Amino acid sequence: MSDSGYSRILSAQDASGLIGRERELGALAGHAGGGPGSALLVLSAPGIGASEVLRQTYDRLFRAGGVVPVYFEFRASDITARASAERFLREFLNQLIAFQRGEPRIIGSYPDVCEIEELAPAADRDWIGRLVRACGIESEINDDSAFVPRAFGAPLRASVQGLKCFVIIDGLENAPQLSGGGALIETVSGILSASGGPFVLAGRRKFMEGLANSGGLRLNSSKKLEIEPLQFEQAGRLVDAFSARYGVAVTEQSRDLIVTSLGPRPVFIRALFDSAATLGLDLRSFRDVVRAYADSLFGGPIGGYFDSIIRAAMAGRSREVLIELLHSDLFEARRVNDAGVWRRSLSSLDEIGADPLSVLSANEVIQTAPGKVFAAEDSVLADFVEVRYRLEVRGLPFERVYSDSLRGFLKRATGTMSDFYRSVNALGIGDILGMFDCQEIPLALMDYGIYSENYKGEPLSKLLGEMRGDLEKLKLPQVFHTDSASAFYRSLSEIIEDDRASVGFGFEHAEYDDDNEVVWVAAEIDSKLEASEDTASFWCDRLEMVAVANDFSRFRIWLVAPEGFSPAALEVLHERQAIGSSRAQARMLASYLASGKLDDSVHPAESFEIVVPMGEDTELIAAHAVEDIARRKGFSAKQINQIKTALVEACINASEHSLSPDRKIRIGVAADDAAIQLTVSNRGLRFSSAGESSAVVEQRRGWGIRLMRSLMDAVRFERVDDGTRIVMAKLIGGREE
Repeated sequence: MSDSGYSRILSAQDASGLIGRERELGALAGHAGGGPGSALLVLSAPGIGASEVLRQTYDRLFRAGGVVPVYFEFRASDITARASAERFLREFLNQLIAFQRGEPRIIGSYPDVCEIEELAPAADRDWIGRLVRACGIESEINDDSAFVPRAFGAPLRASVQGLKCFVIIDGLENAPQLSGGGALIETVSGILSASGGPFVLAGRRKFMEGLANSGGLRLNSSKKLEIEPLQFEQAGRLVDAFSARYGVAVTEQSRDLIVTSLGPRPVFIRALFDSAATLGLDLRSFRDVVRAYADSLFGGPIGGYFDSIIRAAMAGRSREVLIELLHSDLFEARRVNDAGVWRRSLSSLDEIGADPLSVLSANEVIQTAPGKVFAAEDSVLADFVEVRYRLEVRGLPFERVYSDSLRGFLKRATGTMSDFYRSVNALGIGDILGMFDCQEIPLALMDYGIYSENYKGEPLSKLLGEMRGDLEKLKLPQVFHTDSASAFYRSLSEIIEDDRASVGFGFEHAEYDDDNEVVWVAAEIDSKLEASEDTASFWCDRLEMVAVANDFSRFRIWLVAPEGFSPAALEVLHERQAIGSSRAQARMLASYLASGKLDDSVHPAESFEIVVPMGEDTELIAAHAVEDIARRKGFSAKQINQIKTALVEACINASEHSLSPDRKIRIGVAADDAAIQLTVSNRGLRFSSAGESSAVVEQRRGWGIRLMRSLMDAVRFERVDDGTRIVMAKLIGGREE
C-alpha cells in the first residue's frame, strides 16, 4: 500500500521520510490482525525513532479501515496515574470517533467531554455517554483505584459493541515514574489481554527486558519485536530526506560526518537540521555541521533531549550532583563507579519521584553491572556532560565554554572521519578469530616471515595450491567466544578502535579442560611500511597487558600490519611467541576459513551422505557408491582406486578405535568437476590430545594413516564433541603415484 498523497495524522513526517523501517511496519500492521488478547512487545534503544514507527503504523491503519487503531504514550509530565488514565480515555474516544467518522482532524482538536458525546455517531452515542459517566471523567473526587482500570478498560467496552480496536501503548518506561504508577503496567496489560483485541506494549529495551524478566506483565500470549538501529547507508538516506524537508543543503562529506558523529539516531539527526534551519545555515562543510551541533547542544533540541532525561531522573533532586558523577566517569582519572556511591549521591530525604538509576539506565545514559555504574560510551552524551559541567558546576562564562567547545568539535571532526574510514576498512579481526575451529592451516597463511620469503607477490590463484604442500602447519584452537579487547582492558580503547583489537577464548584440539584452554589476543595495527621492531614491541606489550590484567594463564598474541613486519620485528614476535601477518594474509586466511574446504580448488556442486554399520565389510558398500560418484566427475581409474582405498582405511580406523555407541559410520561426499572431498565421522572416543593422532595412532594403525596421506592430496583429523572426523580431498589433477 502506498502512502503517497496522504496527509499525516499522528506521525511527525511523511511516510516517504521513514527510511529502512518496512520490516517493522509490516510486523506491526500484521499484528493488528492477530488473535484476541495477543501482545506484541516492542523494544528499542533510545533515539532511534521507535515512536515514529508506531505513529506511522497508526496512520497506515487509520487509512486502511477495518480495525480501529489507538495510540497512547505514557508521559512523566502526567505526574499521576489518574491523570494519565484521564488522558488515555480522552485520546481513546477522540481517536475512535475520528476513525468512525473518517475525520482525522478530530484527533488534533481535543474536544471536551460534552463535545465527545455530541461528535460520536448516533449508533455509538449511548454507550460512549454511559462510559464517560461511569468513569466520572469530570469528577475530581472519584476513587483513583476504581477510575484507572475503568478508563483503561474502554477498549473492552468498545469490543462489546462489536468494534475491534488495536491499542498501541508507548513509553512504558515512564509509567513507574507517575505517582500511583507502581502497578500501572500490570493493570493495563491485564485489561488489554482481556479486551478481545491484539495490542502493542512498547518502550526502551533495557526497561522492557527487565519488565519481562521480573514478571511485571499480565499477558495471555506475546511476541517480541526489537527495532534495530539504522544501518550507515540508511542513516545517510535519512540525512538526505531531512535535507530536502528542511531546505538545508548537505554534501557527501558533511552527510558522512553527521551520521558518524551522531550515530544512526533520527532524534539527533532531526535535531541538528532543526538547529541548522533556525540559524539559516546550510550544512555544506564540517564547520557548518559543527556550528549547528554546538547550537543544538547548548540550547537546542539535543541539549533538551538530555535535559528531559535528567529532569525525569532527578525530579526535585540536585541535577549538578548527577552531572558531577557522569563527568567523573567520563573525563576524570579517579572514576566513581561504585553503585552505592551513585545511589547515595542521587537520593533525597523524601525520595521524590522514580529511582534515578532506573530512569538513567532505561534511557541508556548509564550502564550497570553488579555493584557498578558506568556512564554510557556515547560521544554526544559526553559532549553534553562536559558542556553542562563547565557551565553549571564550575560556573564558567557561557561565551568561553561555547567557543572552547566549538573549537574542540571542529578539531575533532577530521579525526572522527579518519577513524570512520579506518573502521570501514577494518579486517574484522574478531570475526576471523570466531572462525577458528581446530583447522590445520599452512603456517605460511599467518606467519609473515614464511609468506614474504616464499609467496609474497604471487597471484592469489596460485598461493593456496602451493601452500597446501608446505610441511609446516599450524593447528588453530576451537574458539567459542570473541569480544573487543577493550572490554577486558579499558585503556586499550584510547590507542586503538574497539573493532580492531579482539580476544578469542578457545580450547586447543576442542578438548574442554584446563590444560587446553587458550586465549588469542589479536590486533590490527597501523604501519605505512613493514612494521618496525619498536612497533612490534609496543603492541606485544599492550596485548600482554590485556592477558596479564585478566589472568589469562595461556595466551597467544596475533598482530596484523598492512605490509607485514620487518626482519627485526619478526625476531621480536618470535621471542614473544607471537605471530605476525600482513593484511593480505589475514584476508586470505578469512577466505580460507570461510570456505570450509581444504583448498580453494574444491567447490562442491553435489553433496551426498552415506551411513553404514560398522563391521562385516560394509565399508565396501560405501566405497562402491563413492566410485560411481568419482567416475561421473571424470576421475581416472587409478585415482578412483586410490580414493576407494583411502576411504576403506578411514572406515576401518573409525571402527577399531571409537567404541561407538551406535556402531555407525557417517560418510559425507562433496564433489565437482575439480575435486572430491570425503568426510568420515563416527560417534565415540576422540583422540585425547594433538599428539595422539601422530604418535599413539601411528603405533596402532600407523601404516593406514600413512597410506591415506599418500593416496589423497590432503588429509586432516578433526576432534568433534562426540567422536572423530577425518576429512580427505582428492584433486582431479592430483597425484596418481
